[in-house]
Amino acid sequence: MENILKYEKLVNKIASKYSRYSNFEDLKQVGMIGLLKAVDKYKKSDTKFTTYAYIWIKGEILEYLRCDRNIKLSKEIISLKQEINICREELTSRFNREPTLEEIAYFLDKDIKEIENVLIASESILSSDYTDENDINLLDTIPYNEKKYDSDVLDLYEA
Repeated sequence: MENILKYEKLVNKIASKYSRYSNFEDLKQVGMIGLLKAVDKYKKSDTKFTTYAYIWIKGEILEYLRCDRNIKLSKEIISLKQEINICREELTSRFNREPTLEEIAYFLDKDIKEIENVLIASESILSSDYTDENDINLLDTIPYNEKKYDSDVLDLYEA
């Protein structure tokens, strides 16, 4: 057990890279599971244990993040989202401004609709109770006719 705990800093470092996507403590626990799997499967070789463990820890964390989403995304969508992020950074540094979707689609040789769909699919889901910085509730922004309220309920609500 002592041996495993000396690699806790490695787990913390990897978990902190992905903490913007999920709770750090959850990621740390998942990373520790990856570390345990690495210890269990490691065989003495030319590869250092930390290199071997890094792959297992990162793999467990990425799998957790992929499966933890409310909407499950395929690996292809996640991969294309990463390509879009890299492309966006590259084009931003080239143009000194945020690139348009058309420019990203052209650079990646993809259809603009495909780029839009990936960006929409990878957005995080907001609760209808979400309130923005102006104290506007997300549910209140939906028109009554789209909520499909009964007219009697609306009269009661307004009263």
